[in-house]
Amino acid sequence: MNIIHSENKQLSPDMTEAITDLPHLGLLRIAGAGAKQLLQGQVTCNLDEISATQSSLGMHCNPQGRILSLFRIFYYHDDYYLQMPIDILESTTLGLQKYSPFYKVELTNASTHLAKLSCYGSNTLGILKKKFQTLPEKNNSALLHNDLLIIKLPGLLPHFEIIGPAKSITDLQQHASGDSNTWKQININAGIPSIYASTIGKLLPHEINLQHLDAISFNKGCYTGQEIIARMHYRGQLKKHMYKASVQMKTCPEVGADIYNETGAAGMIVDSCEESPGNFHLLILASQADANHQKIFLTPEMNQPLKILELPYAL
Repeated sequence: MNIIHSENKQLSPDMTEAITDLPHLGLLRIAGAGAKQLLQGQVTCNLDEISATQSSLGMHCNPQGRILSLFRIFYYHDDYYLQMPIDILESTTLGLQKYSPFYKVELTNASTHLAKLSCYGSNTLGILKKKFQTLPEKNNSALLHNDLLIIKLPGLLPHFEIIGPAKSITDLQQHASGDSNTWKQININAGIPSIYASTIGKLLPHEINLQHLDAISFNKGCYTGQEIIARMHYRGQLKKHMYKASVQMKTCPEVGADIYNETGAAGMIVDSCEESPGNFHLLILASQADANHQKIFLTPEMNQPLKILELPYAL
């Protein structure tokens, strides 16, 4: 995936630098001798590629290939962790837990056990280099520095996540000024979707561009939903894709809500954030024809038009 740096001009001034606590993200810890085997048979990414130096986006899907959870998976102190919006942590745990007795693994909510900090922008890069000297260089790569895991995330500006004991990042937390909306801004501008409680089971991986975000392995063995996902990749003709859009209104559009064209419901809102007062950025599921003609609206009355913006990768 090649980030188009010309998109930087779309970032609002307060977006260019941000250190953000991430309490809105949950962590599911999968521990035990069979953890890798369990996950390899359930998630879309290849566990052979996950290590202390490599993380990945991944999904757990149902047999019909629809996404039950979308997460970042990383390996930390001999255990696997799945990071996702906290409102889907319980359902993800229950979905994987039914297999755990066969693999002798333990699934634990580790959301409050480890601190999570997002560091975004050139100035924050300088703060991190001063603290760590060495940082991971490639997107999704990781580096363990004492008891802190540093992951390089995709973004239009340098973006890192720091994970570890809270006591080890108090010096960074004193610079924190962002919030959950800041995290959404960064990801939406990078074209990275999330799955929330309101969108569980409603979306296929290819519909929200996850094949472009290295979240699917097409050369690993079987996993739940693999047949449908592979068929969609090699032979499918998608009716809709995920696009980035903006809209002017007073309140943030609701994730999971329908969007409309001239004939009726035409897609849905995948994610949303406030980019600046009264201006919201969205990730939406829509047809190519509607996106090309810029005829998509938030309401069936067609009184709140959506403007399609460029994604930082080619569809």
